[in-house]
Amino acid sequence: MFFITFVFGLLTFMTPADIPVEMHESAPVQRSVRQRLRVTRTRPFPSVATPNWEGHFSAQKFQKTREDRIALLKVKQNVKKVLSSFEPEQINILKNLVIKNKKHPSRGMANSKKIILHTESIETDDEMIAVLIHELGHVTDLGGLKSINGGASAFMDKTRTFFNDDPSVDFYSLSWKTSDMLKTDIVHTDFVSGYAMSNCFEDFAESFLFYRMHGEKFRYLGENSAVLSAKYDFFKEQVFEGKEFQTDKQVSAEFIAGKSLVWDATMLEL
Repeated sequence: MFFITFVFGLLTFMTPADIPVEMHESAPVQRSVRQRLRVTRTRPFPSVATPNWEGHFSAQKFQKTREDRIALLKVKQNVKKVLSSFEPEQINILKNLVIKNKKHPSRGMANSKKIILHTESIETDDEMIAVLIHELGHVTDLGGLKSINGGASAFMDKTRTFFNDDPSVDFYSLSWKTSDMLKTDIVHTDFVSGYAMSNCFEDFAESFLFYRMHGEKFRYLGENSAVLSAKYDFFKEQVFEGKEFQTDKQVSAEFIAGKSLVWDATMLEL
């Protein structure tokens, strides 16, 4: 699967040619995520080691200055905070997490097993946490929920086909005819953000982030959209095994009063 990139500001879609992409392959939709996801044990990177994650962490472009040491420490704290908040079978699909301390048009990129974050293009801790969770959404979509059965679906990445038994196809089909073509009866209020309307893959990742970090907002939006309600139920049943989040949190008056769709869910305050 191609890399998905977050472009800071305009959030332009890019595919880096130097890193191989991955394909969907998975078990039947009725099985739980706990049953579907295989955990491969590798030696954890000590500074971000958690009981949950056993992948490989690397940090690049950090200098031996006090400022860079502080910046790297903060990055590691944010990474550990995110990884500790997920179940092992959810995040051990992620094999490599690379942090690059440099400016880049994209803040984050991901395929089925690898994430790259460009932290110099990220301004706050909340933003970094949100971008990382968004990219974990792509990893879940492309590396966790996958199938090679059921015949070819209408969803493709260039020449790569997603199969009808792929659980993600159930999600895509709620709003999309093809990977980047909306159904005719779909409206902007059927999405958690403007960026989710870019294509079916960004729809999944933005919705993943909303479910995990803005559950109260997702439920509120779903009250006025049967499509969003179905998307919420997909994540509840197929990804998080019935667990819901922010159940005691009220939707803010500022969010309710918003006159337009949130463009980028990673810029919402956590």
